[in-house]
Amino acid sequence: MLWFYERCYASMCDDKDQIEEYRGYVKDFREDDGVPEGFKALLFNRFMKTAYSVVDEIPAFKSFYEKYYR
Repeated sequence: MLWFYERCYASMCDDKDQIEEYRGYVKDFREDDGVPEGFKALLFNRFMKTAYSVVDEIPAFKSFYEKYYR
């Protein structure tokens, strides 16, 4: 599943709106891990697609990210 998003990111690059949304909800999270912020924003956007409350799901997103991208 994640390779699909990696491929999408590689073909479309950064989406400014997604990055702003990501920055608005997830501040100072793993900034030094070498993963482009635009890719994190794409993952965040897709992860939150089915969330009832974005704010409540941020810890789950961080756990998901840590599991696959630490």
